[in-house]
Amino acid sequence: MPRQGPVTRSVAAGHSNAFGDRGRQADCYADASYARGKQAFGAATGKRGSDGDPKVAEVGAGSKKNRFAFVDITNKGRAPQRQAGNKDGSRNEQHLIPAKHHSLQQDLQADLQSRQAQAELDHSPNASSPASLQMAEPIWKDIDDPNCSNLMDCCDYVDSIMQTLFVSERQKRPSTAYMETLQRDIQPNMRAILMDWIVEVAAEYKLVSDTLFLAASYVDRYLSCRAIDRTELQLVGVAALFLAAKYEEIYPPQLNDFVFVAASTYTREQILEMESNMLDALGFQLTAPTPKLFFRRFLRAAAADLPRSQIAHLSALGSYFLELAMVEYASLSFLPSQQAAAAVLLALYTLQRQPWTPTLAHYTGYMPADLKPCARLLHSLFLMAPMSHWPAVREKYAQPSLLGVSTIPAPHILPDTLFFCL
Repeated sequence: MPRQGPVTRSVAAGHSNAFGDRGRQADCYADASYARGKQAFGAATGKRGSDGDPKVAEVGAGSKKNRFAFVDITNKGRAPQRQAGNKDGSRNEQHLIPAKHHSLQQDLQADLQSRQAQAELDHSPNASSPASLQMAEPIWKDIDDPNCSNLMDCCDYVDSIMQTLFVSERQKRPSTAYMETLQRDIQPNMRAILMDWIVEVAAEYKLVSDTLFLAASYVDRYLSCRAIDRTELQLVGVAALFLAAKYEEIYPPQLNDFVFVAASTYTREQILEMESNMLDALGFQLTAPTPKLFFRRFLRAAAADLPRSQIAHLSALGSYFLELAMVEYASLSFLPSQQAAAAVLLALYTLQRQPWTPTLAHYTGYMPADLKPCARLLHSLFLMAPMSHWPAVREKYAQPSLLGVSTIPAPHILPDTLFFCL
């Protein structure tokens, strides 16, 4: 089969010196006028605080925001005050009582004392400093912009979507031992040959990676409940890829294309019959969480702490690990989310970046120790890829469009400290 080329995140308040002494004097007069008005209105309402100063009355209690009523400045320092009523209920006449005058010197002294007290508070050890405020912030970073204009990011629903995927991956998980318990005529290496061929076909027709992983999911779920003969194994792969392409692709390959790629081993009728059998076995549940779905989300969490120049390498290298795992039957022992998180961990370590962050722990739900078995499996596949009998994945990721990540040397070992790095 010919192989196609690459598949395709405090301002200090103060007065300006621009107006000089006149500006400051105007401010003082304004403060004095405000104080006189406040006291005059307090005298009018008859309300005083605990310190004897008149209180400003609140109005509009039923509104969302309390508003304050101030004395009319046209009273020129005089405000009406109502005397106590007579015992017979009759009203007394109103008398205008002169408001207390504050000297300009008193206003200046009060303002100076207020500024000194604020300065002492700002320099006290218990004052909130930028460093203490920074420490109070969450240690993980929010990767979802509520103002994002890209509807495909689904920022309003992404948390609910991810919660659903975490539940669904367990419900739609294939058997981890169907080769030993159900299948009698096929072996793990036969499955590897089939997956290697599916990778080649997907590259030939430039199918998106979601189609590839979804087809692999259909194959494993079908083989988990239906025993087949080895002569039908490729037919299962053809039907799975046909279904996945129709589900994911805008322009999926036609039925005749799949007859052709199978070298006419199966007829159109056989492919359609297997497609019907597969739909029945899957219960028409075609939506399934795949490692690629989780990887996209986890990659975004990792990118929050990465320079932009390394995000593309991390994406390509992590995808390479996931496709190596897809070919390996033993990878079924791990959930899709575990595979995706372990791929991010191993890719970060390979690129000599911090392998795990609080942001990754928050969004993946995994700590490095939880990923140790899966990460070691991916690492062994990475090490053995150059000698593998199934080269489709390695050759695909050697292409320049995928940054040639399959040619990156694999780390010789994964130290135990890697899994306790957070």
